Amino acid sequence: MQGMAGLMQIPPLLYLDCEAAEVAGGAAFLRGAPCTAVDVTGGLVLISRPDPFQPRRAELARAQAVQEYLGVSRDNPLVLSR
Repeated sequence: MQGMAGLMQIPPLLYLDCEAAEVAGGAAFLRGAPCTAVDVTGGLVLISRPDPFQPRRAELARAQAVQEYLGVSRDNPLVLSR
């Protein structure tokens, strides 16, 4: 939908079940990300771009900050399983 660069880009809404949250550093670490983190049944949702259809500069910058916080890059793609 947004032209994700494979697994090198964080989607606007990222659901992580309990296991994926642990692989990504733990729920406490994820709650410290520079975006909204919402506890949901069975996991956590990170909201880096509340409106993915409006690519506002601030939202794009926040999504980039979340990627950097999680250490996601071309050399370190988003992998949430063991």
